Amino acid sequence: MKIIQCLNHFLPQRQAGTEIYAWALSKELQKAGHEVMVIIPNLGKTQPGEYEYDGLRVLLYAEPTLVDRSLLSGQRAPDGLKAFVSMVGTISPDLVHFHEYGPGNGITVRHIESVRSLGIPTVMTMHLAAYSCRTGRLMYMDRELCDGIIRADRCARCSLQDTLQEKMAASIIYRASMRFYKARINTNHWNNKLGTALGFPFFIDELKKGLERATASLDRIIVLTEWYKRMLQRNGVPENKLTFIPQGLPYSASPVNRKQVPDRREPTGSHSGNEHPVKPIPLRLVFIGRIDPFKGVHLLLDAIAEMCPEELELDIYGQAVDEAYYRKCIERSRNWTHVKWKGVVGQQQLIPLLSTYDALCLPSTFSEMSPLVIQEAFAAGIPVIGSDVYGIAEQVKDGINGLLFPFNNVEALRRQIRRLIDQPEILDQLTVNTQEPPSFTRVAGQTMKVYKELTGRSSPAAGYSE
Repeated sequence: MKIIQCLNHFLPQRQAGTEIYAWALSKELQKAGHEVMVIIPNLGKTQPGEYEYDGLRVLLYAEPTLVDRSLLSGQRAPDGLKAFVSMVGTISPDLVHFHEYGPGNGITVRHIESVRSLGIPTVMTMHLAAYSCRTGRLMYMDRELCDGIIRADRCARCSLQDTLQEKMAASIIYRASMRFYKARINTNHWNNKLGTALGFPFFIDELKKGLERATASLDRIIVLTEWYKRMLQRNGVPENKLTFIPQGLPYSASPVNRKQVPDRREPTGSHSGNEHPVKPIPLRLVFIGRIDPFKGVHLLLDAIAEMCPEELELDIYGQAVDEAYYRKCIERSRNWTHVKWKGVVGQQQLIPLLSTYDALCLPSTFSEMSPLVIQEAFAAGIPVIGSDVYGIAEQVKDGINGLLFPFNNVEALRRQIRRLIDQPEILDQLTVNTQEPPSFTRVAGQTMKVYKELTGRSSPAAGYSE
């Protein structure tokens, strides 16, 4: 079978979750005997390009479009759309698998519709929540988990507060925007910042229409989580178009001895009499992720501020995305001997590294889709302390393979950490209950099953576990 994987960027230029997933899927399909190509836009270029990465052919279609308001609002198609359609038509694949769409000069709904018009089956894996949430975080007004239903009034209010930050200004503009919306006056055509702000309800309408158009042109939508599958159904996506394929480890992890928790108290030596004084072993926590406010490093630092090195050690790994925030966190912990900033860790070293800790902490302030680092922690045999948000709570079962706490709640996070320090038997049980995640071979097998249903073709290799 000839298959195209289509997304906005690819390795090695960008190494985020979507790109790693598409690479892992492509490699598994190659192993099974399929011909796989990756197509991405050659942004800002009038000519196509091509390169090879890890045995994969990566084709870049010419995409010289200048980004402006009319493009971002969907009023016109990207200039490179014709080049994309021509490239796909020349290849004549059996199926095109999209991994993202959005506004702008990358992959859009129009690209999906164009492939469908060629009579080629289309699949999409939704890696992010942005298809039903303009902020992409599914946190209503930063106060509560959102139900995920796209509604112009509610979503515009939340999006305006997220964009403007200043609550009073956001409230005033929201009320005005709804008056324009009810009068069907779309101020986005004003081509200025005020018009954009007042046009937020229409942006929400476009978000909903985009999901409806994508759904109409996609033969199947693959979701990584049950919670997002339910959310899409609430927004009218038919159940027969949805297939749940849980995330797997997208690489072969180096073999490790899964974590065995030591006795949290160890003898310090013999003394007179029958007593053997002991000292506690510090709880070893690790954070791995982007250093930005959404990942909640500040909450973790606040939670452990009063703890001492004899009780706890925290190592922080990750790349600074928000430099000002990073510096603020560094300054907050500057004189703390129980906190160490470790920089970035390579993917192949990650699981062996995780196995040297007692627990991973994920204090996220938003609903991630399905954080891969949770599966990496479970592969290493350590439990997770995480925010009780959609993407974490589906994988981390409170009191079984980890502990959950209400998002943005420093006191609740402190209590959960304190439990593991004061009651080491809880950590022992959580560690025993961690289970290794599924391999990506299984993910590819389930995806191939979808491909075969849509194309009616038989797979040339029969080695998948489905």
